Amino acid sequence: MTDSSHVYTVALKGSPNVQLSKRTGSVSLDARRRPHVQGTVVIAVPSLTVLAALDPRTSPPPRILIDVLATFPWGVQHRVFDLTLRDRSVDLAEATVTLTLASDEALLSDYAPLADDTAPLNYQSSLRLLVGYVLGKVIPGTVLSPGGIDVTVPALANSSNLIRNPRAGTNTTDWAWTQTSGGLTPTRRTTGGPAYSPTYVAYVSNAGVFTNNAEIYIGESAVSLSGGKHHVLSVDLSGATGRQIILDAVCFDASGNILGFIPPVTTTMTAGTWKRAVTAPFAAYANTAKIRVRVRANQLGGSEEVDVTAWRLSEATGDLVADGLYFDGSTTDTTQYDYEWANTAHASVSTRRVKINAATPDALIWKAGQDALTFLAPLVQAAGRRLVCDEQRVWTLRDENYDAGGALEIRHAVNMAAGSEKTSRDDDDWFDAAAVEYEWKDQSGTTQQLVETASLTPSYTRLRRFQLATPYPGPGRAAYVVRRAQGRGREVTVSTVADWSAKAEQGITVVLEGSPTQIGQTNVVQFDLDSDQMTITSRTIDTPTGAIDLLAGTIDSLVGTIDAL
Repeated sequence: MTDSSHVYTVALKGSPNVQLSKRTGSVSLDARRRPHVQGTVVIAVPSLTVLAALDPRTSPPPRILIDVLATFPWGVQHRVFDLTLRDRSVDLAEATVTLTLASDEALLSDYAPLADDTAPLNYQSSLRLLVGYVLGKVIPGTVLSPGGIDVTVPALANSSNLIRNPRAGTNTTDWAWTQTSGGLTPTRRTTGGPAYSPTYVAYVSNAGVFTNNAEIYIGESAVSLSGGKHHVLSVDLSGATGRQIILDAVCFDASGNILGFIPPVTTTMTAGTWKRAVTAPFAAYANTAKIRVRVRANQLGGSEEVDVTAWRLSEATGDLVADGLYFDGSTTDTTQYDYEWANTAHASVSTRRVKINAATPDALIWKAGQDALTFLAPLVQAAGRRLVCDEQRVWTLRDENYDAGGALEIRHAVNMAAGSEKTSRDDDDWFDAAAVEYEWKDQSGTTQQLVETASLTPSYTRLRRFQLATPYPGPGRAAYVVRRAQGRGREVTVSTVADWSAKAEQGITVVLEGSPTQIGQTNVVQFDLDSDQMTITSRTIDTPTGAIDLLAGTIDSLVGTIDAL
């Protein structure tokens, strides 16, 4: 074994740092665990002032620094672990305090919003931006380390536009208007509307006539609606600068009796500009069978004009932005959606159908009371990534091919203190097929279920089932967990003098007595601050003597041909 000396300094981080008297301790890094880094340090009972400062309930919680300086015959290693205090336990008889520590993933488990947060829906173009948003909410100023290939996180949903002639595409059927005094003339115009809705209906107050309470609407005989479910109503409006136009709706039962009104939305116009008015999601009255959607403009002046087009009434999906965007059956298909009329164009309900396997909008709504780690995990894993914070508070998104860099080599009778090897078919970490079951409640409170499956080969031999109470985050998690499971089930555990460059997810070569050389990657690295040793658990594969993998350098640097090796 290598002669070495290891000096440990433990301190409460501050300005300045406060030194603590270490008695014993350990730190571990685990590629399969959140938090990635955990530690325990036992210190002598400090002063009352310092003990009071070691209160994990403080916001933000105290941070503990473990500073390591190791001297070897070949040089010096230095490493600092900057961890958050999670638990403090005082033993009065022994005059010691046990500090339980963790990397900052633990802080993500602490934080949950008080109300539903829909802001993550704004980051569908980038998983990195979405993760960055959450990190910034929980730990202000925290950023995601650069690097790696970014992916999109589309959140899509089928939808129907229940207004059957939403932009007066060929006529003004279903459109109507009322006023209590003066004259109001409707005119269908074929150009000049928004790009997605060039046709519109202009309502012009007669010249010199002052018009009160002008109401423009789609009649209730044209719009069927199921009561109780949440819907969103939207429309495009234009009018004179300063004109206020009110969007609302009237709910009717099957017999035509008025049940009530939805909360109104008031939009102030700017001349020559189309503005889209969108209601908040509303639940129609329980017995609602029909609904009149309308806009109202009070006290129009002579010859004043109000323009209306692009009605949409749809069940709420939870995506407040997308739910207010216009579509009809003539909307151009995209890579994500197909658009169709249920029957006759501009005279029937329109449908929007998802073309690709994607997350539901619910998956990108950060629910009230849902901790940040629980919210992010399904989205990150569906993308084949893991969110990891190291002991230096550096956040990374890691894929299945992540390599921490560097390499370890541990050999029996050379630098190994102890070693063992275990292979198991019953280990929960090993399987070659997976079924991931998602179950959640959608925006209407209906329970939704979806099962995603994947296998390494068609002739898989062991399937593991995962049950998740979370909205479907899009495809990928089942395949990801199967790929991650390969190489598991066989573990090699070795102990040696602590190498303070060692990390989880680092290449390792292990030579055990009487076994083929093992090549793999470290899963767990645990440092013992008492014995100055580290214990490494890794997943490995047998590598026969003479294999190319055992050669030094790269293939490109070798002399001759592979056949000659």
